[in-house]
Amino acid sequence: IVLRWGLNYLAVEDLRPRLRELEMPVLIIHGAQDQIVPVASARWLASRIRRSRLEVLPGHGHALLATAPRQVAELIDHFVRDEIDG
Repeated sequence: IVLRWGLNYLAVEDLRPRLRELEMPVLIIHGAQDQIVPVASARWLASRIRRSRLEVLPGHGHALLATAPRQVAELIDHFVRDEIDG
């Protein structure tokens, strides 16, 4: 029920204008060969979030947690460490 509600919300609400309001650091990880969401979408998103970092994984598609779990974990680990260390 919660998933259905969330998907319905996303179908009708356009949150793109609110991206500039985000103040926390954001890591965007995207597969270069993603056939579902083009990498251009990730670049667009990163350009609108003030404190974002975009990491594009060459040779990977949409399901990064399934195809590149170690790389994703390392990127998250480095991102968090960089934010903590300032």
